[in-house]
Amino acid sequence: MSEAEHSPLTNVSIQTFATEADRALHDGRWAGIEKETMARLEANGLVSFKSMKVWNKDSDLLHVHIFEYSSPDAFKACLPIWKEMEAIVFPGLAVKVVAYRGVATDLRV
Repeated sequence: MSEAEHSPLTNVSIQTFATEADRALHDGRWAGIEKETMARLEANGLVSFKSMKVWNKDSDLLHVHIFEYSSPDAFKACLPIWKEMEAIVFPGLAVKVVAYRGVATDLRV
């Protein structure tokens, strides 16, 4: 097996909302499904999740989320859950989402 098959897969998702109302609607919808969704993701190999407030931005319209999966296969197993979440949380919102995915190459504590 390759090194990539044994390394955690990381996904960094950056969401930029057009308005405060879009961000608030997103947050409210996510709050309604967060507990169940996170449990399902963890059961499929999500090992950590972090949300970040960006210090060098004055706006609350930017969300950064960092997800780490136990393997690329775990990430693939979580994709259908994310698609379900998107269908609930994102309809009608003005938001730009950019995702970066990669395999961890330097793991330090």
